[in-house]
Amino acid sequence: MELATKSDPPDAAALYDRAIGWLAHREQCRAELARKLATIGGTDAQITPLLIQLEQQGYLSDARFSASWLRSRIQRGDTPTLAAHKARQKGVDEEALQQALAACHFDAVAASSRLLHKRDPYGFRFKDNKIWQRQIRYLASKGFAPQVILQVMQAKEREE
Repeated sequence: MELATKSDPPDAAALYDRAIGWLAHREQCRAELARKLATIGGTDAQITPLLIQLEQQGYLSDARFSASWLRSRIQRGDTPTLAAHKARQKGVDEEALQQALAACHFDAVAASSRLLHKRDPYGFRFKDNKIWQRQIRYLASKGFAPQVILQVMQAKEREE
């Protein structure tokens, strides 16, 4: 039996095993998995039927990935809009992403308040104007609308 060298392209079984391993670790979108398989030497002729097979077996689903991605990014403090933008950059199917966004329940004011409280639980940072501005930029970088940011910052200021 001859050992395969690094220059040998992987066979279909090796690609399948690698794809299952990645999918067992976390959900993947179709485009992301195709890119990963291509980086290890898979050809389009091998990758396309494999992706179809994984979808038919229920292992690969852009809808599941979209819902999981949005949930994860929102828990990290991103807004659904920013999370969707990042998912589009990964190549997620737009229809699956729109369905996940429609099912997403998000209260921007409560989420931004939680985020600020997590970042500064005792409110010490609201005493300095530069730090107050930094908090505003931080919330803006997470995708919160200016109206929401001002509402939360003014409420925090009244608490002081």
